Amino acid sequence: MAGFDVQFTYNEADLSLIRSMSDASRRRAREMHISWHSSLRKTGYAYITIDGNTYQIDIFLERLRRDIPIIAEATPGRTSPAHRRRVGRGFVEIVLKYRSSWYDRYWNPDVQYVPQLRAVGSTSNWAVHQLWPASGNAELANRLAVTELVLAAWTVEEVQAEVALEEIHTAAELLLKHLTGLPDKSKFDALLRAARKINLYHPTQTLRYYEYSDSTAKQPLTAQQLLKSLVRERNATKHSGQHAAEAWLSQHFWPITQLLEKLAEKA
Repeated sequence: MAGFDVQFTYNEADLSLIRSMSDASRRRAREMHISWHSSLRKTGYAYITIDGNTYQIDIFLERLRRDIPIIAEATPGRTSPAHRRRVGRGFVEIVLKYRSSWYDRYWNPDVQYVPQLRAVGSTSNWAVHQLWPASGNAELANRLAVTELVLAAWTVEEVQAEVALEEIHTAAELLLKHLTGLPDKSKFDALLRAARKINLYHPTQTLRYYEYSDSTAKQPLTAQQLLKSLVRERNATKHSGQHAAEAWLSQHFWPITQLLEKLAEKA
């Protein structure tokens, strides 16, 4: 479980807009089994507590990042719709920064820092899956940032299964090439053999993530088996026009994405 608090000040005249965004966030939190409690004062001070499973919170925040600016824009108010949309982004930005402990840099034992809600042009991306290469390789990190966005979109059901599957395959291929040192044109099978030779992952240990404990899931797979299953499913989807990508992801999404995280930690 994880949780954090959020606080900020806002223009008192925008209380109805802040309440609309908070109420919409609470409804989404309830649907995702997240606890959201807020206190909004007429004096222009907001205090929010968020609690729940770590992954669920991050998926929830991705949902807010996509929805709240639109909701703010559609809420009647004293400013233009475009300005309210930017305020919605500012609302989400503050929540995301508290999630990442960004405001800790302003910690002072004598004075508590409280951010002011402002209209902003864009929000940060707090990845549901953190594919951050340990080596700090900027080129690889920038490409994997695209994967993070696609994976987040899949968790909130805003990307097709075929797109998510292709992106997962691409990320796995990039990471294996980086870790094995094989040329760019290497086949996936060659990458798996090279990974096995350098003991990149345990050859027999199964990936016993909690999703595999579901009664509908098959026997947990090893990393090697999971990657082989990934490439088979990707090839069948891309080259044969089969439509089993969603079924594959429903069973293997969390194990394969956690495996990508582990590979990124070594890259």
